[in-house]
Amino acid sequence: MTRFLMISASIIVLSACTTQNKNADNFATQLQAKGSEYSQIADSWKKGDELIAEGKSLVERGEDDISRGEKLLKKGNKELKKGESLIRRGQTLKQNAESSYEAIKRPTL
Repeated sequence: MTRFLMISASIIVLSACTTQNKNADNFATQLQAKGSEYSQIADSWKKGDELIAEGKSLVERGEDDISRGEKLLKKGNKELKKGESLIRRGQTLKQNAESSYEAIKRPTL
């Protein structure tokens, strides 16, 4: 009977160890899974930071380009108006010169 109790106790102890090993393996697996999840979250966060930084840089450059473009547009419009004015003035001068030439070319009676 004592021997039976010893064997029974040994089996119980071994069962407990096996259960603990299974629990330890299960815990380790859970930790690995959580670690993987945390790593993925950290990677996403880092990628998000990188995209935000790149986006801010592009927005800043875009705003600078727009500002320069607006200044160039104003300058271009000003030059366009001045050029059109010079063309009109030049055409008037040419018409006046032609009229003057025609008047000189006509014989006087």
